[in-house]
Amino acid sequence: MRAALEPVAGETAQALLAAYVAEIERTLERHRASSPEDVRELAPPGGGFVILRDEDGRAIGCGGFRRLEAGVCEVKRMYVAPEARGRGAGRLLLATIEAEAAAAGYRLARLDTAAPLLAARRLYAAAGWRETEPYNGNPLAAHWFAKELQSITSAPSSSSGNAPQATSHR
Repeated sequence: MRAALEPVAGETAQALLAAYVAEIERTLERHRASSPEDVRELAPPGGGFVILRDEDGRAIGCGGFRRLEAGVCEVKRMYVAPEARGRGAGRLLLATIEAEAAAAGYRLARLDTAAPLLAARRLYAAAGWRETEPYNGNPLAAHWFAKELQSITSAPSSSSGNAPQATSHR
């Protein structure tokens, strides 16, 4: 697997975001998720968007970050296709988003998640995110997290030929 920055306005990103929206709507039932058109903030200069690809180059996940305030960003639209879950894809995707946000100059990242998304909460906790007070008015959020990015200097990589790796294309 590999993860890298790609344009949020691209066809691949839009297809992944549509899958994200569909899954959120199914999971939360009563909620209509915001549309993929609402993600312009996940583009430079204040944001970035990462696409995760499998060994064959097929897009299997995405996520991005956007500016909240000076030095602080928010992770948004984390999604891994159901068939790719349970193989470390979410960990690689999150680590790459964190590294790209740190490289963009952010020192703190925040995110929120809905109560039914238990696997997401476990992923964030395992990756060193700490639960914090609400920082936004998202009516669907039940949990808010924060993580210091100061010590993150580059996207994760591996020396093993079969192991997941992250790449950055700027």
